[in-house]
Amino acid sequence: MIIKGIEIDENDYKFKMLKNNNIENVIPIGLRVIDGEKQLYYNVTEYITVKAMFSRKKMSGKDLYNLIKDIKKLSKSTKEYLMDLNDFLFDINYVYINKKSGEYGFCYCPNEYEDVQQNMRNIFDSILECIDHNNKPAVLMAYGIQQITISDSYTVQDLYNCAVENYKEGFEKGLLEVNPNATLLTQYANSFTDAAKGRVIAEQMSNEGVECIMTAAGGV
Repeated sequence: MIIKGIEIDENDYKFKMLKNNNIENVIPIGLRVIDGEKQLYYNVTEYITVKAMFSRKKMSGKDLYNLIKDIKKLSKSTKEYLMDLNDFLFDINYVYINKKSGEYGFCYCPNEYEDVQQNMRNIFDSILECIDHNNKPAVLMAYGIQQITISDSYTVQDLYNCAVENYKEGFEKGLLEVNPNATLLTQYANSFTDAAKGRVIAEQMSNEGVECIMTAAGGV
C-alpha cells in the first residue's frame, strides 16, 4: 500500500524508530521520494484490510475483542517508543489483519489526526456495519464501546474493560441457551504472551472438572 503527499522528515526519531525496530502490531514501513514527492510504502503482503475481511464474513465477538486487545497493545508500544496513537490510521480501510496470525496491524501516518478520541470514534462507528448481529458477544461489545466513545473523555483501557465484560456476558448468554445447566468459570492471566501461566490455569480448570476451555485472547 502507498500513501502519497505525506509531510514527513525521514530523520524524525519516530520514523527512525519504526524503520529500525520490529514493533508489534505495526505494519512495516518505508519512505521513497519520486519526482520530489514523498511516498510512504507499507508492506501489507501478508495482510488484508478489516473492511475487506469482514465484507466476506461478519465480525464475531472474538474478532472484535482481538481488535481492541491489539489496540491496547499498540497503545503500550507507542508509549514505550515515545510515540502517539494519533500517529496511526484508525480506519477500516487502513487497519489490517495478518492472514496467518490473525493479529491486527496498524499504519503509521503522522500529522493526519489531532484528536485520537474522534479517531477511535470513527472506526468503531464503521465497525457497527461489520459485526455479525446474530453474534451476541459482538453486538454487546460493539454497542457498549460505541456508547463509551460518545463521551468526551475515555481511554483505551476503558474500551478494553468494556470488551472484556461484554465478551464474557455475551458468551455466557449463548452458553446457557445451549445448556441451561452449564456454569461458566472465568480466570484472567493478565498477560497476552505468558503461555506457561495459561497452561497452569487450564490444568487447574481441568482438575476442577471443566469440560471445555476457550481462550479469549490468543493462546493464553
